[in-house]
Amino acid sequence: MAFEFAALDFKSPEQIKYRYRILGLYEDWLNISSNRLLELSHLNSGDYQIEVKAINNAGRWSEQLMSINLSIHPVWWNRGWVRVLFGALFIILVILYHQFRTHKIRRLNLRLENEVKSRTSELHDLNAQLKTAAHSDYLTKLPNRMAFIKAIEEKHQQGIGNNDCIVMADIDYFKQINDQYGHDAGDLILVKVGELMHEMIREDDLIARWGGEEFIFYFEGKGAAKILPMINRIRQTIEKAQFKYVEKIIPITLTFGICQSQQGMSLNDCIIRADEAMYEGKAQGRNAVRIAEFKET
Repeated sequence: MAFEFAALDFKSPEQIKYRYRILGLYEDWLNISSNRLLELSHLNSGDYQIEVKAINNAGRWSEQLMSINLSIHPVWWNRGWVRVLFGALFIILVILYHQFRTHKIRRLNLRLENEVKSRTSELHDLNAQLKTAAHSDYLTKLPNRMAFIKAIEEKHQQGIGNNDCIVMADIDYFKQINDQYGHDAGDLILVKVGELMHEMIREDDLIARWGGEEFIFYFEGKGAAKILPMINRIRQTIEKAQFKYVEKIIPITLTFGICQSQQGMSLNDCIIRADEAMYEGKAQGRNAVRIAEFKET
């Protein structure tokens, strides 16, 4: 921005000197010498008054000041309402960014929480499966030998109770079944026989897979005479059942050995005597029930 000015002096205009000041910017006078051009730049927005006075070669200042009022309007981005708008937009952006970050963190926390819950549930299920696998037979899903012994020991820490009965059961000719029909057929027979016998005992009785084709029962406090009819019903039911494999009916019979616990008898002793009674039944033709006998002292 430039202003050119002149003072009237017909004698020696070239010797006229000038000074100026810009009210609103500074109050002091500034000399321009004989240069009649005033250039202004980088003025801030606002109202200014430019005053110019001249002095001739005789040293006399002009009585009247040359005055120009000047208004500098701010650029659009420097206007007050624009600044307020930009400030508001900045605050809104900060709030939106904060909300976005907060929402993102919450989603991440929720996802992590769900993952932790999922992993915890998976771990719980895995532990349950491991616990079940440790105490259940993988094929028949009946309790295994360890679970059977543990259940009885929890009832009787000093061994087996008087008049409790252990019953051993063995599928007759099981090896021939595997050889003739295959191991898949043998596995099917083990599962079906286990399910059938489990359905026929009472809720407080216990059955487990002892190993191979052998099953074991525990009857608490009933005595051999009371459980004998039940064991015979189980034997007869299995004998009459039709176990089908690949459209073939496989005849199945079982031999049972019963041992009624005696005073001071351990669980292991009772199992051995029941096993001996069972093999006695096998030796006498199979598909039988035998009760272990004790010599009177």
